[in-house]
Amino acid sequence: MQTSATGTSIAERRPRPRSASGFTLVEILVVVVIIGVLAIGAVLAVGVAGGDRDVTEERDRLGALINYAREKAELESREFGLRFFDGGYEFVVFDDREQLWVRLPDERELRARTLPGSVRTTLVVEGRPVVLPSREAKDLAPQVLL
Repeated sequence: MQTSATGTSIAERRPRPRSASGFTLVEILVVVVIIGVLAIGAVLAVGVAGGDRDVTEERDRLGALINYAREKAELESREFGLRFFDGGYEFVVFDDREQLWVRLPDERELRARTLPGSVRTTLVVEGRPVVLPSREAKDLAPQVLL
């Protein structure tokens, strides 16, 4: 067996394998994480996640207003109703003299409210969708009695 000048056997030397081409798993994972962070940033910048916040705020506001209107109806011994219209809602009261539903005069808390563009109103009663009237409709009959 031949020995080189350094003292190692020539037969023991193996040829170096060629470097493998491609990316390592760590490099691929880093790229995936970067893409994920950019996607989350884009979603937040566009405001897609903000729609949920609008729905939550409107839900909470409507719940508080319904409780307030119920208490007010009990204290005043009047019939209150909640009327949904295309794009919003309002509280109405039954006028005993006129025998019809009317808007609440000078009522800041229970005024008509328009929903943000990201929130849509749909009303389903007993499994059937209800076509919502326009805000300016003459008939103010509520869909919900309080």
